[in-house]
Amino acid sequence: MNFAFVSLLTLAAPRAAFAQDTLATAKRLYEAAAYEEALVALDRLRSRPSSFAEAQAIAQYRAYALLALSRQAEAEAAIEETVKADLFFMPSATDVSPRVRAAFQNVRRRLLPASAQAEYARAKATFDRKEFAAAAGEFERVARLLHDPQLEGVTGIADLRVLAVGFRDLARAAVPPPSLPPEVEASEPPPASVHDPSKIYDLNEPGIIPPVTERQEIPPFPGRITEDLSRRRAVLELVIGESGRVDKVSLRPRIDPRYDALLLEAATTWRYTPARTKDGTPVKFAKRLQITIR
Repeated sequence: MNFAFVSLLTLAAPRAAFAQDTLATAKRLYEAAAYEEALVALDRLRSRPSSFAEAQAIAQYRAYALLALSRQAEAEAAIEETVKADLFFMPSATDVSPRVRAAFQNVRRRLLPASAQAEYARAKATFDRKEFAAAAGEFERVARLLHDPQLEGVTGIADLRVLAVGFRDLARAAVPPPSLPPEVEASEPPPASVHDPSKIYDLNEPGIIPPVTERQEIPPFPGRITEDLSRRRAVLELVIGESGRVDKVSLRPRIDPRYDALLLEAATTWRYTPARTKDGTPVKFAKRLQITIR
């Protein structure tokens, strides 16, 4: 009864109503078992997601709807898109059926070994550049990923986990500790801080410990990558505040209107352990990332 009611409403809706699609509407269609209609709405939303989080949810619900319609190959592609966007994502047993969880487990089991190796290689490259504070954060993420139950028993993972933890500890130990303040006579007031709270520091500033990455997920490109797009390069410029949140973000030059919006929105959700002076005072920090479409 619910399926017929939703289907008739959808078929009868005027074409102008398609512009009013929302993720909430698509979810309601899915929950009413109107899987085809939900998929149509999700595919329209997919071309113009409003944020990185919405793009992830669209891929997730497309996978659910495709599984319900027994379109296995398409469902696996949607699951792969979801997992690549967030390697730690796994739907809860209270939210989906055992069949859906099993499908996600199968795809994650296939993707995670290579993804973990790639994450380890990136962290090791950061370590080899002697960016120890950043490397410590990246190796911590790798260690968390390597403890995922889907990787249990996979050949080589136990050894890689030992290496990741070892390099994380080495990187942490290599970060210069905050210097001790000079001794002063008891009667003298402590020296005034020279930290300028309005200043934005960068890697060229002596004595500044750079921020450590806690969450920095680059969103996938939405749609087909043309030869022209594959040649484009851009620089994402961030100002990371004293709290570790991104205070300001800009992209130069622009890449693609759809992707520019996704990337800038995603950057506002990234989190870092803030940069600090040697005495431990958090400071604003300018960070630059090169973005390449592949």
